[in-house]
Amino acid sequence: MKRASIAAVSLLLLAACSGSRSATGNNASTVPASAASVASTATITSFVVPASVQCGSATSTVVPVGYAVSGSARRELDVDGLAGPALTKSSGLVRAPVHCDDLEHTVVLVAVDARGARTTRTKTFATVTGSR
Repeated sequence: MKRASIAAVSLLLLAACSGSRSATGNNASTVPASAASVASTATITSFVVPASVQCGSATSTVVPVGYAVSGSARRELDVDGLAGPALTKSSGLVRAPVHCDDLEHTVVLVAVDARGARTTRTKTFATVTGSR
């Protein structure tokens, strides 16, 4: 009985931690600022990240990120968990620094409305090293 309980709890935790991700590596969600608040009124209308960027023999490069949001009080961009360039306008194109390696990289765009509720979109891309 104890093993069955542990297995059931493990499955619940695994299900809670996994999110829906499309085959293109993109993920979108709207998260309220608190459990008592309503969904965000901020909307991400455009979010463009290339599938890959070339590095050659460099150890770092930049990835161009196009974005457009509406209804946001502020915007945030994270690349691989680190704060990216400041997004001072509701739309634009920024160049975010990234380390060159053969790993998948993640860009997260966050639009925050006046109440603090957040809408996020996630995209992934690769850095191509060497002469490939």
